[in-house]
Amino acid sequence: MIIHEPIHHQVEWIKQNASPPHRSAFLEGWLKHAHVELEQLHHDFSGFRGHTLIDAALDMDWKSYHQRLHALDVAQRCKAVREELNAVESLTERTLTGKALVFAAFGVMDGYARFEWGDHCVYLGLDENFRNESAMRVLISHELTHVARESRPETWSNWGLPFKMDHDTMVERLPTLEHLF
Repeated sequence: MIIHEPIHHQVEWIKQNASPPHRSAFLEGWLKHAHVELEQLHHDFSGFRGHTLIDAALDMDWKSYHQRLHALDVAQRCKAVREELNAVESLTERTLTGKALVFAAFGVMDGYARFEWGDHCVYLGLDENFRNESAMRVLISHELTHVARESRPETWSNWGLPFKMDHDTMVERLPTLEHLF
């Protein structure tokens, strides 16, 4: 699995903006370092609860968020992703494929494993205000176990679904019950 960490650049960019930037500057600064992957996420969640991620960021208590980011240990959070990846691979005896994207999600989302055409992109919004590191690590492991399980064609055939399907089809046809285990 390839891990991209735009959170480093995004947090530094956010720290430079004591007040919320204009929407166009926001798109340029936030998307700058992981453009393709974050555009897909932005698309998937457009209209979710009437907002995009950028709308949510512009509507939030920017001052409080901005202050919290100054105390955030981004390097430690990224290290935790690598450690949990190693732990999941060791436990499942599988080398995970796809991408993981560690980014600043304005505390709006913490994790999302996106499956499409047999491949994954795991989104980890690790600027989230986790109660403790253990809670964050559980989330990371949860999202990575989606990759361990869903990267196996037999998982999908057991549900009567094709391994190679677009994301929208997967979301429409995947049994809700599967997410409870």
